[in-house]
Amino acid sequence: MPTPPILAETLAAIGSERGEKFDRSFTLVDRLLAEFGEGDLAERLYAAIPIECPWEVVADLFGILQWSTCDNGATLSRATEGWLRAGEDPRRMRVALHLDSYPFLDRSEMEQVLRGVAARHPEVAARCDELIEARRKLPE
Repeated sequence: MPTPPILAETLAAIGSERGEKFDRSFTLVDRLLAEFGEGDLAERLYAAIPIECPWEVVADLFGILQWSTCDNGATLSRATEGWLRAGEDPRRMRVALHLDSYPFLDRSEMEQVLRGVAARHPEVAARCDELIEARRKLPE
């Protein structure tokens, strides 16, 4: 299945703007949302993104989407938390672990899930530990 043109253009812009301001990317994400809609967005987008696209670009796209959706990314965040609970796809987990917010509303749930992820997937264990420690420093 070919990548929809607006998605390909958005991913290319994000890739070129990484480490800078995502000015063009935010504009393209707005167009992407207008075309894709917000229903089941995380799953539909992830399925449409070519596997060759670096996970970091996908994580940046999802991070921008968190700021751009009508519910401030709540639905998207719950979907990516499901990816962490499932703990099956390392690429999905990397995306979920690098968003602009902590996964899970409840800190203890986050710790429990991320400890399980870290135990099963050593390649993301350092990021899980980093999120757990950073969140512990925040007031409850």
